[in-house]
Amino acid sequence: VRDKVRELIDIGFGHPRVDPMHTNGQRDKLQLVNQVVILDPSIGPRRRSCLEFRGILLCQELLLPLLSLAGTCELEVDDGINYQGFLNYMLSAGFGVFAGIDVALSVQRGIEALGRSCDDLFESVVDDMRTLSQNFLSFVGRAASGENDRQWEFRHHFYAHGELPWLTKDGTKRSVLHALGAITEAGGMSSIVEMVKV
Repeated sequence: VRDKVRELIDIGFGHPRVDPMHTNGQRDKLQLVNQVVILDPSIGPRRRSCLEFRGILLCQELLLPLLSLAGTCELEVDDGINYQGFLNYMLSAGFGVFAGIDVALSVQRGIEALGRSCDDLFESVVDDMRTLSQNFLSFVGRAASGENDRQWEFRHHFYAHGELPWLTKDGTKRSVLHALGAITEAGGMSSIVEMVKV
């Protein structure tokens, strides 16, 4: 599927490394939507008709394999091709309607695979994390605001309460000073001086 995506982006946008969702005004010569939706004068003026077999073929050959790779965190590789952008291009164009159940199942399998990966990663660090906090396992679900609140059945994540001023989403920018300040503000330590002593 990677070779197909690379060739289609090259044909449609003039270079294989273009993001189909952000073309900077470059014309989309691929026009995939126009390959499956056409004006059909036989059913009335300005009426459109879907070429279902073409849509199903595009789903089977491109959309479903890309969704499968996305679900197992294998979509992006270090070749400079924006597979995520092409997947977004197909989804935003509405190609999912041609294989609705298969798309839904693929997304569900992806969510389950990501959940398993999260559990595996959690299990790999849980013993080390216990040295930092005896309550490490309590970070499952959200904090309840009342007795009858329904709990979320998945692990708490980095951005459960919004953006963190000391850590970017991709982890490239980190600020130890801001992190220490956040721990102090949360009451984990009484002061940064106490933290330094630890």
